[in-house]
Amino acid sequence: MNSLEKLIDKYFDDIKNNRLYVITNFSSIIVSIAYHLRTLAHCNAGISYLSISADGKIYRCPRFTGIKNFCIGNVLETKNKELDQSSNNIINGLKNNKNCILQCQKCAFKYLCGGMCYHHSYVVNRTEHGIIPRECYYRKILYKKILYHICDLSENERRILIKFLMLH
Repeated sequence: MNSLEKLIDKYFDDIKNNRLYVITNFSSIIVSIAYHLRTLAHCNAGISYLSISADGKIYRCPRFTGIKNFCIGNVLETKNKELDQSSNNIINGLKNNKNCILQCQKCAFKYLCGGMCYHHSYVVNRTEHGIIPRECYYRKILYKKILYHICDLSENERRILIKFLMLH
């Protein structure tokens, strides 16, 4: 965590000195804050991100390959309409917060974070919709530190940074 905090500090020092570059994990958070974007999920697993195993089975993501419960079809048998329905079910579940965790409902960063990696949660909690306390703790520190630094930038520095990030 100390190394991450030092990297965030260096990144924002560089921004203040007009040395702009992208660190995806930081830049995506900054853009989400600037444009009030709401993240419903950690990633698009099962929506626009799928994995196909050698035997043609379709899974929500490569990490779930071979886990029967996460197979959503087979390229040889499944019609596009069925895959679209599966993706729509995932999207609707996220929009209706059916899969949202109680701790996440109360979190100030719930729309910034999008929750845990489904697979990582499944491995740790035996459910894809669980939290991993240590990871949650680290993310909160990351978000707080980035928010602090954004507030520390001048209005002009923020404007320049956002324009840069939108172009890259």
